[in-house]
Amino acid sequence: MQVSMVRGTLDYMAPEVFAYQTGFKSDIWSAGVILYEMTYGRPPYFDLINREQKVDAIARMTPIIYPPVDDLYLLDIMQKCLALSARFRPTAYHLQEHPYT
Repeated sequence: MQVSMVRGTLDYMAPEVFAYQTGFKSDIWSAGVILYEMTYGRPPYFDLINREQKVDAIARMTPIIYPPVDDLYLLDIMQKCLALSARFRPTAYHLQEHPYT
């Protein structure tokens, strides 16, 4: 799907949104952000206060930092949902088959 303008809450926007290429896997990214926020109490790139810096970090696919967690399945599903390239993110079907779920 192509869109003519970028809309949404910045913290939950997938990198491909800034190239005007969205799809179902963009929603998987957003779900990953929610899981990250539930786990760590803040979204990825939280330390970037300036909007332009945050847009740049997401659009340029800056690697996300994952502090340690006890549940390796949780870490795995977050990393899969927040894969910087949409083609490497799981589908909703594959997410329901993940050991964490």
